[in-house]
Amino acid sequence: MTQSALRDQVHPTRFRDLAVTVDFHCNSACTFCIVQEGMNNYRGVPLERFAAIVQENLYSRKYDRVLFTGGEVTLEKSLFDFVRLARDSGAFQHVRLQTNGRKPADAAFTRGLVEAGVDEFFVSLHGDTAALHDAITQRPGSYDELIRGLQNLAAHPGALRLQAGQACLACQRYQVRCDRQRRRVIARLPLRSATQIVPCPRVCRAQCPVPERI
Repeated sequence: MTQSALRDQVHPTRFRDLAVTVDFHCNSACTFCIVQEGMNNYRGVPLERFAAIVQENLYSRKYDRVLFTGGEVTLEKSLFDFVRLARDSGAFQHVRLQTNGRKPADAAFTRGLVEAGVDEFFVSLHGDTAALHDAITQRPGSYDELIRGLQNLAAHPGALRLQAGQACLACQRYQVRCDRQRRRVIARLPLRSATQIVPCPRVCRAQCPVPERI
């Protein structure tokens, strides 16, 4: 594997978190995707490498939280092995998944993640309506799956922390209106709300389904 294929698989954040990319596949095709160049080309962190990271953190205690991400992290076949290792080792105080929320629509899958040790989820909600969200993900039905996923996650309020946020907004004028409506969507669920804004690259602005006139 080339050095470029290894980049961004493991990196620290400013919050004593360690982000670990375990997969480079996705069941959505978001117009703004910031990792699209690696999709289906790069390989995620091997479990053996993560095991070494766990042992290092047991000694250094440098990171309080491990954040598993992708691609779409829930597509990784060995995800449960990563989660159990992170939880059972005691190397981290929190285990978080960053997901598009589609596979958590399966209640059994969601329960398995919680039982394996995930106690935090960050779910990307890109719009306040199914029409907008699905236009951005380019996958019809993805909004409805996400809402079912949030409902399933909210069924475990004592076991985990939930956040719902946006990974992209098309323009500043739309941002205010969409964020207000998005908060109304997630207000129906027992979530801790957070908004994550990633500036749109020019190619995204050109392809974005949100009209600039809004």
